[in-house]
Amino acid sequence: PCRRCGKAGVQGGATTRAAVCRLWCGNAPPFFVFSCKKKIHAVALRQAHSPSPYSSIIIIPRCFLALMTDLHNHSCLSPCGSLELSPGFMLKLAAARGLKVMALTDHNSSLNCPAFARLCPHFGIIPIFGMEATTSEEIHTLCLFTSLEASLSFSEYAYSILVPFPNDPEKTGDQVYVDAEDNIEGEVEYYLVNPLDLSIESVGAKVAEYGGIVIPAHVDRPAFSMTSQLGVVVRGSWAAVECTRIPPSVNGLPLDTLGYPLTTSSDAHYPEHIARRPFELDICTEELQPGGPLAEADMEAFKRALLKRPH
Repeated sequence: PCRRCGKAGVQGGATTRAAVCRLWCGNAPPFFVFSCKKKIHAVALRQAHSPSPYSSIIIIPRCFLALMTDLHNHSCLSPCGSLELSPGFMLKLAAARGLKVMALTDHNSSLNCPAFARLCPHFGIIPIFGMEATTSEEIHTLCLFTSLEASLSFSEYAYSILVPFPNDPEKTGDQVYVDAEDNIEGEVEYYLVNPLDLSIESVGAKVAEYGGIVIPAHVDRPAFSMTSQLGVVVRGSWAAVECTRIPPSVNGLPLDTLGYPLTTSSDAHYPEHIARRPFELDICTEELQPGGPLAEADMEAFKRALLKRPH
């Protein structure tokens, strides 16, 4: 523990076993270790007037490392996506490409989220659940939850207000949901890309009833976006606004995003899309997932981290 405040520290290697606090207690700096070739190393920077009893160094805290994040990804459940993209295959690709936080956001459904939730701990990825909901104006919005149960409940509601037009797999694509071993568990009857009976004005409040947040998707794109359907970014209870690139523009002109935090995303539909446009989430794993790798993420911590994004 820390010599003065008593809080637990983090064990280091043979040369860094001195007790230092990993929190800013005012008595010692935080402590950061990372693994490299199965050896533990401490990362230190010299500082002239360190508050530490070890006055020649200051240790870089673990929380100074942002988590690579992607909040917009489609699986084999989306009819416009690749049948290769089962939750397991998506996660394998995502982990290999450095993602640490990932959301599964199929069109108007969360039915592949149970398999996604089960597999995320095996790949060291913190799961966010949800969907890309299509409003009645045909605006795509990311509806995100840290609770699997809440996401599935909202998914059930969304399906009840989806335009009841049968899907034709031969013409519009398959809509299958699978288990953690990639076995097909079922196929969705109604075409999932159709709009919901839910307006852009009411989607934020409705998602909040289920404990989730809303991020308008790809606002700088010429289709299924706020700018394509309404001409501008409109105000709402948005946790952030998703752009193809930062700073966003439309037709070569800067886009006014009204001061909302900005994110990017891959909007992945095929294997080659996974992790193509991630962003950094300024939070550490312990804060976002305080219950450990088998626990769900903390929504309040997630929202606080999004507020730190560029505006």
